[in-house]
Parts: sequence; C-alpha cells; structure tokens
Amino acid sequence: MDIPESYAVRMKELLGEEYPAYLASMDQEREYSLRVNTLRWSIEQAVEELSKASGGEHGTDGPFRGDDGLSAREVSWRDRDSSSCEVSCGDAGSSMREASCKRGCTSGCGLVRVPWVSQGFYYDASVWRPAKTPYFHAGMFYLQEASAMTPGDVIPVKPGDRVLDLCAAPGGKSTQVAARLAGEGVLYANDISASRAQALLKNLEMAGVPNIFVTAETPEKLAERFPSYFDAILVDAPCSGEGMIRKDAAMFRDWLAKGPSFYQPIQAQILRTAATMLKPGGHLLYSTCTFSREEDEDNVISFLEDTPEMELVPIPLRPGFSEGFLEGSIRLWPHHTRGEGHFLALMRKKGAAGSVDECDRSRSVSDGESGVGFVDKVSFGDELDALAVRGLSCGTLSDEELAPMGGGSAIRSGSKGGMASAEGSVIEKKESSIRRDSKGRTRYDERSAEGGSDIARYEDSGRGSGKKSSRDYAKDSRKKKSDRGFGDRKTRGRQASAMKAGNGTLTVEVNHEDFPLKSDCPEILACRNIVLQGDRLYAIPEGERVQPGIHYLRTGLLLGEWKKEKFVPSQALAMVLDGRAYPNRISLSWEDVRVTRYLKGETLFLEEGEAIGEEGWCLICAEGYPLGWAQRKGLQLKNRYATGWRML
Repeated sequence: MDIPESYAVRMKELLGEEYPAYLASMDQEREYSLRVNTLRWSIEQAVEELSKASGGEHGTDGPFRGDDGLSAREVSWRDRDSSSCEVSCGDAGSSMREASCKRGCTSGCGLVRVPWVSQGFYYDASVWRPAKTPYFHAGMFYLQEASAMTPGDVIPVKPGDRVLDLCAAPGGKSTQVAARLAGEGVLYANDISASRAQALLKNLEMAGVPNIFVTAETPEKLAERFPSYFDAILVDAPCSGEGMIRKDAAMFRDWLAKGPSFYQPIQAQILRTAATMLKPGGHLLYSTCTFSREEDEDNVISFLEDTPEMELVPIPLRPGFSEGFLEGSIRLWPHHTRGEGHFLALMRKKGAAGSVDECDRSRSVSDGESGVGFVDKVSFGDELDALAVRGLSCGTLSDEELAPMGGGSAIRSGSKGGMASAEGSVIEKKESSIRRDSKGRTRYDERSAEGGSDIARYEDSGRGSGKKSSRDYAKDSRKKKSDRGFGDRKTRGRQASAMKAGNGTLTVEVNHEDFPLKSDCPEILACRNIVLQGDRLYAIPEGERVQPGIHYLRTGLLLGEWKKEKFVPSQALAMVLDGRAYPNRISLSWEDVRVTRYLKGETLFLEEGEAIGEEGWCLICAEGYPLGWAQRKGLQLKNRYATGWRML
C-alpha cells in the first residue's frame, strides 16, 4: 500500500519498533466478519442451524470453529486467559473448513470465532456472500468488522437500562446493545445525519428490536431534553478513520484533507455534552476507529481533567486487546489481531447508581395528565380488538410551549379518534385540519416534518386577548399540517372508531381482519404503552415519552398504520413476532426457492396444507423466523414485504 509520508512519520512515532509489523499488516487482505443476533437465536442455535446447513454435524465438524480448534459452543473469550492481551491470529485462517452449504454459499462457508466477542465470527468472503442469503434478511446476523464489535460488547448494560448510542449509524453497535437489553428498557439510537439515521432505523428494525427511539439530532439538542437521563451512553465518535485505511485506501484523501486536528475538537465537544445526559453511577464508553493519540488518549485525559465528576474505569484485558497509552484504556491493532483496529475508554459518573433524579421525576407518567393517547389495556374478542385509551403525558408540548396557547387548558393528543377533555367529553376528529369544537377552541392537526408523528393541538380562541393565535404558533413551529383524520364509524366504517366510555376514557376498536396481532399481542405489548399518533399506532416503552423539538424517525415499535381506510401492520412488527407461535403463518424451509422469491417481492403460491390459520394477513417465516407479511386468499399470497427491504 502506498502510504503518504506524513502518515508514515506519525505512525513511526506512535509505534516505534512495532511500526514494521504494522506496515506489513497494511498489505494483508482485509478481514470479513459477522455477529450473531442473539435477539433472534442463541449462539448455540446458530451453530446448530448453520452447521446442518453446511452439511456437517454440530461441533467441530461444522463450519463454526474457534482459533484453537474447539467448536464455537465450547470457546469464548470468557473461558480463555484474560491476562494475555497479545494474541497472534495470523494462522487462524488455517482452521477454517470448507463445506457444502445449501443456503447461499457454493464452495463452503467456514467460520472462525472472533476471540474477544462471543457472538462474532470471521467468514471467507471468497466462498460465501452472507448478505445474499435469507439469513441476512431475517436479521439472524449483522455484518460487522471484528474490531467494531468491541464497544457494543464492552459497554456495561443490562436488560431494563436506558441506553443512548449517540453516534449510532449505520447501526452495528446499536443492534449489539439492543440484543443485550433483550427487549427490556429502551435504546435511543441517534445520528446527526438524517439520511444515515434512515439506514440505522432499517438495521434496528430488521434485527427485531422493539424498544427503540431513533433520532437525528445534534448532541446539544438531545442534552437539552435528556439531562442526567441515561444509564449508559456509547460515543463511537467521528474520527480520522486510520483504522479504516486498509479496508479503503481512499480514506487517505480524507485524512490528508482533515486529519486528527479536525476531528479532535469535535470529539471533545461530543464527550462533554454526552456526560450531561448520564445518570450518576452511569457509564460512558468512548471509542474511535483511529490510532491518533490526540483523538484517543489525549481526548480522554483532557475530558477527565475538565469533568471532575467522571472517572476512568479500567477495561479488563481480553484476547486481542492491548493496553492503551492511558492505563485502563484499550487498543486493538491490526498487526496484533484479525481486525482493523479500535480504541476504547470506559468512564463512570460519580454518585449512587439508580438514584431518582430530576429528569426521571419530570418524565414519570401519571394519571390525570393530558397528552398523547395511551392504551390502558388490550382485550381480544371474536370480532373486535378493543384498545382503551387514557390521557397520559407524552410530553409532546412543554408547559412553556403551551403558554401562548392558553396554558394548562390546552389538551394535547395524538389520538386519531380524539381525546377526552378534562371534563370527560369526547372531541371527534373530523377531516378538516383546522376547526373549532363545541367549546369555541381552535384545533390544529399537524404532522411533523420528521415523517410520521401527528400532534393534535387545542387552544382557547383568545379573541381580543392579544394572545398569539394558533395559526401564528403553527407557522412558527414550522410543522407540516395534515388534513387526514382518523374518523368515526361513519367515515371509517368498521375498521376503527372512537367512543366515549363511562369513565371518560377513549376506546378505539380495530377489526381483527385489519389488526393481526392476536395471540402474542400481550407478550409484545408487555411493559409498553400503545400510542396513536396520526394514522400510526406505536408501542412505546413504559415510562418514556416523546420530547418536543426533537427530530424523531421512530418513537417505539411501529405496529402499523391506517391506509385507505384499512389498518396495515408494519414490517417492524413482523420482525418482533414469534414465528413459531403466531396463529396465521406460513413457514417455509430456508432452502425453499419461495423464500428468495418472497424477499424479492414476488407473489407466492402455496400447496395444500401449508397454511396455518385463517385467510387475510399472515406472517411469512423461514423455519419459524419471521420475514414479513403477506395477505392470503386461498393458496395465493399477495406479497407485503417492505419495498425498501427487498433483495436485489
């Protein structure tokens, strides 16, 4: 590789006598690796399933191999000597075995365990293209560089935590953290770029993550809304990318144009801002894929000096780890491991973990507050699913923002059918986007420009009061208006309706044919509030709320939306369901050519006896693992696989 002189000088100074080994590693072929998605299946299940697919038996005869010749079931970094941080992996490729695989590889798909991440495996890209297999589209694994798997595995998280991945796109670390949360707690995945955040959202939903908020915001904007809020924050910061150069020599152009001096102040600011969002006792993991000391250790040292409430937490050594130039930090080097390289430093905010802070108290949800319509309970009848909605605070507008609109008298709602007022009356939503209700209040129904979050706002007319009008307020908010309502029985027929209950709650009825949750709905909705926002139905982790002024791409699990008077379940919902238990399902084998045809968006035809359940919406699965939706009529399946997800 042709290395610029300025870069060579820096690396010689950094590495000293190890520079020749680093230089030699730059001429080696890059490594390819994947990480098993443990939200989908366990590592043991992955070993068994893919070993059978390759024609071998479970264990050492299968394609999953450890560097020491053990099967993947037997080898893990936790079982190895964590005191040895220098591991030579140069001969690891010799343990890879080729085998005949029926599921996308023609001459073998030998895999080798990544020594420091139990879910990670190298694969031979010359004989297997995993992105072209149904496994990939079912979210069974994520294609990720081995070094980049480290931050998501090192950061201390547990089910039930609130976690923020601040620089999250394209989603490798977010999906890894989400798997460790196991559907409990909440993951906020953010990227400042809206286009990159779209890819982030797709990867999270493909992985079957139900407990997410996806945002495209600056760290400073998030910090305004989430002070001292998160149990753990991951900052895999934008950097000069010196660890990416072997994969893409074009990175030298960016390095020469910008380099460490450009990224270092950006990283320092991100770190300072991230610390303000961390709870006392919470952990902040800082990582980069660069080797520059200015961007790595020096940034951490300066941050700790300027932020006395933070302290460094040493990261235990694993196979492949080298201690950084700051004691307690970690580096992965391409001349020491089968990876491109990474830097990690773990820090902790001093104070008692788990203490209730002001942010938590302000975000607690209690009865009697006004807000987006939350589902109180879910019941299932022979004909209708009744979703009882009660007014709970979802934080769509702050008290300060309500002040120009009549203060506390304003009622906020994302409910399609309307929201019960404080007196218990039901205000029906009509097709007009601007109207006055029976009490003389003006209502605006607005769809946010971020793509999908409908906010209904009420105010007193304030005639002659000199107060700012709702029209002016709407213009100032720069939100896109929506004139699409969620009508009553007359406008929506039997698909949905809003009605007043005796206790003042709101009930939305959805026909079984249009809302195919059925038997696993209680499990999916456990510890979640169901929220109607415009034409969309969401399941939001309990205790969370939508914050004003934040650019959201997703607020919880999107269950589906109303289109042309009918409810359409979402692709995201399909990916979190249990394909082995769902009552209306079609389960095909991985080898069935119809699986590939389905992923390409084609219409499918069944054989007698293949369908389970009723006609209508059904879940398409590959050996029990969900792929997406279809609508069945007889033996024909109308493909409803998400257009943007289709296999090319």
